[in-house]
Amino acid sequence: MGPSNDNLRNSSVQISLDEVIATFELQKRKSKPANYEAEAQGFRELGECLALATDDILQKLTDVALRLCQAHSAGISLVDPDGQNFRWRAISGQLKRFLGGKLPRSFSPCGEVLDQKKPLLMQAPERFYPYITELGVAIEEVLLMPFSQNGKLIGTVWIAFHSKNHQFDLEDLRILNSLSHFASAAVQSSFRRDSAEAARAHFRELVDNSPAILWITNTHGRCTYLSRQWYEVTGRTAAQDLGFGWIENVHPEDRESTKQVFIRANEEGGKVSIRYRLRQRDGEYRWVLDSGLPRINPEGEFLGYIGTVVDIHDQVESQLELKRAKDEAEKANSLKSAFLANMSHEIRTPLSAMIGYADLLRDPKLSAEDRESFIEILTRNGKGLAMIINDILDLSKVEAGHLHLDIAETNPHKIAAEVVSLLRVKAQNLQLDLQSGVSTPARITTDSFRLKQILLNLIGNAIKFSPEGSVHVRSFGRKTESGQSLVCFEIKDTGIGIPQNNLESIFEMFVQADSSTARRFGGTGLGLSLSRRLARALGGDIRVLSSVEGQGTTFLLEILDQSSGAQKPAPALRWDYSLESKFLR
Repeated sequence: MGPSNDNLRNSSVQISLDEVIATFELQKRKSKPANYEAEAQGFRELGECLALATDDILQKLTDVALRLCQAHSAGISLVDPDGQNFRWRAISGQLKRFLGGKLPRSFSPCGEVLDQKKPLLMQAPERFYPYITELGVAIEEVLLMPFSQNGKLIGTVWIAFHSKNHQFDLEDLRILNSLSHFASAAVQSSFRRDSAEAARAHFRELVDNSPAILWITNTHGRCTYLSRQWYEVTGRTAAQDLGFGWIENVHPEDRESTKQVFIRANEEGGKVSIRYRLRQRDGEYRWVLDSGLPRINPEGEFLGYIGTVVDIHDQVESQLELKRAKDEAEKANSLKSAFLANMSHEIRTPLSAMIGYADLLRDPKLSAEDRESFIEILTRNGKGLAMIINDILDLSKVEAGHLHLDIAETNPHKIAAEVVSLLRVKAQNLQLDLQSGVSTPARITTDSFRLKQILLNLIGNAIKFSPEGSVHVRSFGRKTESGQSLVCFEIKDTGIGIPQNNLESIFEMFVQADSSTARRFGGTGLGLSLSRRLARALGGDIRVLSSVEGQGTTFLLEILDQSSGAQKPAPALRWDYSLESKFLR
């Protein structure tokens, strides 16, 4: 790089490679987002000037480099046949007035790039080449990329900033690397313009060295040309993909929309641009941007399209991941709002009753009978409030993975009988027939407190959601396929039932089978979620065996006997806050 050397003074400054900033420094910088649309447009422009002279193609290339890298200057320097001098064959930007200038190879940063045979990034290059100050334009940073011909390095493509508040990054290095292939092919093609066949070879070589796939169609929309990269990416052949066969490489879900875009473009003659998933040779699909422009001859006739296919998979996946994260955050926020709304209601109701009746107890004229009744109401609401708080605390332990299990030998028959006895009065008050048939093993090893907690919730729910009829509890033991013992409890009610599409969602936090259920029956929607997590922590599970709306539901609880050669109980699972909650059960 440099002006005409007629008046240049010799440099006495020796280059210290320790002071030259290598391109690995670019990895420490934050890269700008890739603009694949602009890059595809640049490659199309280069494709459209293939018939021009070599210097014209190189000039177009520096224009494209200047625009894509948003640099202040860009240029291409080539080594003269004697290998001793560099000449600026193409320049764009603020240094354009030095086009055609010549400089000794040993007196140019381009010579250093060729000597090291790798890209270089230099800051304030006048430290090493004082003549740069004679340009009249300060060069704060220059990025240089070598390119070769038949294995021999013959020149460099470079971009420069003239302002201290600009810096190059890895994206600029990638673009410059792609453009260096064009420069190499354009220079090499200058020796192949003696015949039409040489021109076609020049076109193919230039296009095949492009990192983008190039395609051409005729006036009927049939694909007449696909560059080499297409076949390398897809693993297909020209016989398979020319014409309309290329559409078979598009993902089945994207195929029809892609086809319609190209049909409309061919009818209207406008710009075409679409992204879709393209099948690779290994069978995987990657997102690509396919865009093209109409080809018009000097007479204004439509000849078809020329376009490019650029891989944008990483960019699309990043956008999709960002959208998924946004959706999950919105769901988590919605879930939090549902929790706060439901908890505020469930806690406020018993708390308001307790405060109200506590105030009434202050009346010295209160009869003994009323006083006893108010104390009973206070106690009942206090217990209800304690249950809500205990559920919340248990959920927090499960979510944090800190649930403690007290595993010991216990009598499941006795636990089930105690639960049925506790809930029988409640069932009788609702005129429900609560029946039980217990035939469990005499002794099992598990957490008796958690087992009782689960049964209280399941049987209590069955009573709560059964306006009339009966609730039947049946228990029994069985063996797993691996020979481990399970104690099972089947709870069958004649209640309101659960819609088939909600059979799994009722086990989510704050979910009830129908939006009116919370209004009719109350409740936090935490019981089934907590019970299933507790059951799984005890090596078992809870599931719905059957349910018919308006006729009733049958739940099955299974608990593993930890003494039957079982492994350590499965840890409590963490909550999945991305689950969408629509109803409260």
